[in-house]
Amino acid sequence: MTVANVDQQSTVLRRSGLKSVIASEAIKIWTLRFPRVLVTLAVVLAAVTALLFLLTIDVTQGDSLAALLWADIASTALLGVDATAVVFIILGAWFVASEYATGMMRTTLVATPNRVKVFSAKLLVLAGAAVLAGLVSVLLAILVAQLVLAVSGLPVLNLMDGELLRMALGSLLMVSFYAVLVAALAFIVRTTGGAVTATLAVMFAPAVVSMLPNAAQQFLLPMFPNAAILSISGSTDPGQAVHLVPLLAVVVLACWLVVVLGAALTLFSRRDA
Repeated sequence: MTVANVDQQSTVLRRSGLKSVIASEAIKIWTLRFPRVLVTLAVVLAAVTALLFLLTIDVTQGDSLAALLWADIASTALLGVDATAVVFIILGAWFVASEYATGMMRTTLVATPNRVKVFSAKLLVLAGAAVLAGLVSVLLAILVAQLVLAVSGLPVLNLMDGELLRMALGSLLMVSFYAVLVAALAFIVRTTGGAVTATLAVMFAPAVVSMLPNAAQQFLLPMFPNAAILSISGSTDPGQAVHLVPLLAVVVLACWLVVVLGAALTLFSRRDA
């Protein structure tokens, strides 16, 4: 390849639009073995975890499958999607931080100097993968619940029930939210372990806060994404510290994303790769 051809190719890459950058990032996530394995694992774990929770429901819920309301059975099955969210936390952190670890980020920025495009493309591709995997995981978890109920001789779930659809939406939102959050944190800390640790801390901090006095719980718990996601899924009741009206729940999630993504983009734009 001549110097002229190299310069021409570099010019094309530099002028590439957001669609081209998104396509480039999509190739990275779909052609490499590690992310493909993680995406597959995320989906499989959702089904396996849902099955395990349903088969041990008498221990975890204290009642037999037949004695529980359908909503309790559905929410138990959808806990399998939590496994999908955890896997995508790992994938999201790796997707960004691995380029810093290998030095690939410099190559990426030479090809596309516009850092806003690179930042946006990575988050959009990851969010798209999370939505697809989350949707499959939700469907598999519900299918597992249907099979367990059918084998047990119990009435199956009504798939068109509004409450069930709301639960499914909350589970799907959880996967995509934490995938985007961890990717943004990876731009900030630049390490896979650091981003994963920070995201898991945000995810599980409410469990620690729940040990504090009631006044502290009432003040702190609504600030965490977990409260917003549970409220959107309809898994909370009025009066609970984690209960938020849907609009306020959306505002809480939006605030988290605006603050973390804003900080991530600012640092990514100002620091050397």
